[in-house]
Amino acid sequence: MKEPLTTTPTELLEIEQFIDDLLNDFQHPIHNRRHPQHEDCTKALDNLVEHADKLRNRWLID
Repeated sequence: MKEPLTTTPTELLEIEQFIDDLLNDFQHPIHNRRHPQHEDCTKALDNLVEHADKLRNRWLID
């Protein structure tokens, strides 16, 4: 039987904190569709969320 999960990977916690900070920063280009960097920021955020999901799934399965 596997031991219960007691710790969360540091990288996952850092990513989740970064995403939270980003989404609470209403001056960031991700919140302004007319900003020239909006599309790039959105793609980067999607990639970061995907990476966090992979880390989370790996952590939950192990």
